[in-house]
Amino acid sequence: NLFHGGNSDASVVVVLQNSCPASPAPSATDTQNEISDHVASFQIDGSRATFLGEEDLHDPIYDSLEVTETFIDLGIDQSKVPEGLCVPTLSLHVYPSESLERKFETDNRAIYTSVVVVIFAFTVLVFLLYDFVVGRLQKKVMDRINKQDMIVANVFPSAIRDRLYQAKGNALQQSQMVGASTNSVGSKNESGEMGAAPLADLFPNTSVVYADIAGFTAWSSAREPQQVFILLENIYGALDTIANRFAIFKVETVGDCYVAAAGLPEPMDNHAIVACKFAREALNKMKEITSQMEVSLGPDTAALDLRIGIHSGQVTAGVLRGERSRFQLFGDTMNIASRMESSGERDRIQVTQATAGLLTKAGYARWLVPRNSRIYVKGKGEMQTYWVHNAKLHVPKGSDLKSEASSAVAETIE
Repeated sequence: NLFHGGNSDASVVVVLQNSCPASPAPSATDTQNEISDHVASFQIDGSRATFLGEEDLHDPIYDSLEVTETFIDLGIDQSKVPEGLCVPTLSLHVYPSESLERKFETDNRAIYTSVVVVIFAFTVLVFLLYDFVVGRLQKKVMDRINKQDMIVANVFPSAIRDRLYQAKGNALQQSQMVGASTNSVGSKNESGEMGAAPLADLFPNTSVVYADIAGFTAWSSAREPQQVFILLENIYGALDTIANRFAIFKVETVGDCYVAAAGLPEPMDNHAIVACKFAREALNKMKEITSQMEVSLGPDTAALDLRIGIHSGQVTAGVLRGERSRFQLFGDTMNIASRMESSGERDRIQVTQATAGLLTKAGYARWLVPRNSRIYVKGKGEMQTYWVHNAKLHVPKGSDLKSEASSAVAETIE
């Protein structure tokens, strides 16, 4: 194949070696010095062979590329041949020549190397670009997930959030098995009813706080929408900070009313005390904020006050499934706490007898002052309520106000 078509641009050197001596040795001693194999060298150029001489004329630099093949071997045992006779064995030794090396030597090596380098560099660039794009996409996905988690964390308590994710995962598995569609929390059956059990719990020991901004309706009607939201963001942000410090759960904000609860979702024995401490600090913070913002939001801003109502009792809390589902509280405790707020007074905290009893039992009767007159609560009739002292209430030295309040509270509770 190498010399197909009579190609004479390349040749090989073939050395034909005969194992018999060139001439018989005159004595046994001379045999070691004079006996030599017959050797002939040929240059093969395509189909033409040129005799080079009776010696090995190949270039020694190509020794490592030698190809040896037995050309003629009669297979006769030399020991059985009569003395003085020799049965030759011919072998071929093929070596490349300089012309053959030049034929396969090319300048394309640099081109091939450059092509390989370019392909490798391009591949590396593609992988780096792919990694960059995938990294950006993953970062966007993670940012979106983190933002969603923050939104969910603001709406649902951590314990409820974990149960919600688990319920969502179970609903998705069920929908994949039966081919049904899912809503935002659980899956529906063929009749349109929720298939999974609702996320709901009874919390027997809680204190619910309603804090309404007194005078807000009249104030907001004379303000720009941006000013209204600036005030609400500052007030609600401050209340959130106080609630986090006391481990109080923010339920919701309805208009200018802030609703929070102590004792859920993590139970606490001193929920009434914590709720009242939160309310006291909220009153003081409200005064501080409105006074600071009166310059930027206009007159009458400092005249805004909080009106707070608290009631202690059991509530049912859970996730009401459907569109825009969220963690909600239900029960008589919510209604009574709302009545405590609506029937209260500006810059004061009104609590029910149930809350007052818990405070007195815990040794905080000094915080309480019975309201002079009973109030009427729809569905409950007349109720005795109590005012909770503000934390910054000034009591003159030598005054028996605290002892008188404690005695009055004890009498009314009894």
